[in-house]
Amino acid sequence: MPDSLEIALKKAEPCPESFLHPEDGESAALLVLAIHCVIVQEGYQIMNQNGSVTKKGILTPQPNWASLPSFWSFQYKHPRGLNTFQLNASNNRGKMFVQVREMGNPHNTRVLGLSVDKYVSCTFEEARKSKVQWEGLLCDTDRLVGMIQEHILSPLTSTMIQKPEEELTTYSKMQGVLLGSEDSYWNWKTQLVVGIVIMSTVTIVFKLRSSK
Repeated sequence: MPDSLEIALKKAEPCPESFLHPEDGESAALLVLAIHCVIVQEGYQIMNQNGSVTKKGILTPQPNWASLPSFWSFQYKHPRGLNTFQLNASNNRGKMFVQVREMGNPHNTRVLGLSVDKYVSCTFEEARKSKVQWEGLLCDTDRLVGMIQEHILSPLTSTMIQKPEEELTTYSKMQGVLLGSEDSYWNWKTQLVVGIVIMSTVTIVFKLRSSK
């Protein structure tokens, strides 16, 4: 069962003060990190700058993820997905634009607009003074998680391009279900092969007789 958002945020960045950018003027980075945590808790894995992928459930973002004011970017992989996923978020006077897209699949792009003050309940200075305390920095987190899941993650995951081996596994499982059991599946395959051999033999015999 995934951790609560507050616990996940503590695991991702124990100290809120460490990533707040003075030029941002707001504590919008708190909201971005919350979005990031929800994505990872839904099974996506962080993609590092060297192309490697972190273990499932690891929440710590890439170094310097908050180095730019009012713009944030993350990359992820999904265990069943073929392509890389990219999260871009920007903040303009308290209005945040969130875009998550599957690279290599332009039809799978999801966007969401959020008002920072609806979910961040503190000012920039209050967030800096909080030091290592996440309590009270965000509000209405259940609604936030629900919106990310409904408008971004559910449609993004359901339409992603899957890895070929996953497609083959899914296809095999579907066949097993349709035929009742795995044993039935293999018995059916055996009968099919035997049937093809018999038909081929009959065809050869028929041709030999016709040529006489």
